Amino acid sequence: MRRLMQSVLTSYVMYFNRRHGTRGPLFAGPFEARPLRDQKDLRWAIAYVHCNHKSDPNYRYSTHRAYIDPDQAPGWLNSRTPLKYFGGVDNYLDFLDGHNKRAQLNERFFKSRYD
Repeated sequence: MRRLMQSVLTSYVMYFNRRHGTRGPLFAGPFEARPLRDQKDLRWAIAYVHCNHKSDPNYRYSTHRAYIDPDQAPGWLNSRTPLKYFGGVDNYLDFLDGHNKRAQLNERFFKSRYD
């Protein structure tokens, strides 16, 4: 995964720099990954991804809508299994409402603090 991400990001930075006439690195640091240790980590990761679009979690390219209505999920996406970790759609929405602040999510994932 690390080599794949490095290759993808290197290609993107080269494209971006050519397109915008800039040079050098685009991102502040190297790609970092850490394993999800338990269901609690998985819930936080899902919240992070679904709240990643600043203006609206119902953003066109977000899978959030498939979690709200699993019957409408595309065939390649199984939202029912992760919803079980929340205890259903209502609990999923409550979790997002309680954890949708970017600072809280960023602290959870990038400062390695756990509650």
